[in-house]
Amino acid sequence: MALIHKILVATDFSEPANHAIDYGAELAVKLSAPILLVHVYTLPLLAVPDGFVPLNVPDVATAMAQLQDGLGKARDRARAQGAVSVETRLVEGVPWHEIVETAKTQGCDLIVMGTQGLGGVAHFLVGSVAEKVVRKAACPVLAVHRPR
Repeated sequence: MALIHKILVATDFSEPANHAIDYGAELAVKLSAPILLVHVYTLPLLAVPDGFVPLNVPDVATAMAQLQDGLGKARDRARAQGAVSVETRLVEGVPWHEIVETAKTQGCDLIVMGTQGLGGVAHFLVGSVAEKVVRKAACPVLAVHRPR
């Protein structure tokens, strides 16, 4: 079995993501591995002749502050579970792609993420970030279902 030296835990701040943070933190403690907590966001943009601009710049600054605050709370949650080394990263882009790329560029050996467990039409319409990460990631992915 390959050793796990660094764990990426993806969060969207949902209840399943919180459960994945707990799971990832427990693994990190048992494996003495650091955690990289990642949240991927997409800015709302408006197309203009010279390119794209954010819809409302003051709202973007407020949203970024809220995202940083959310990551801080997620870091505190992981530390409360016993994780010692927890780094946070806020990344702009397409969630599944940025999770896969961040894991690769940061040398993560495992990705832990929550899943909503959507099925049928909801899965078809919404898609699954976890499913795309599982298919594209170069390292193992642990998809954690929300507790029932």
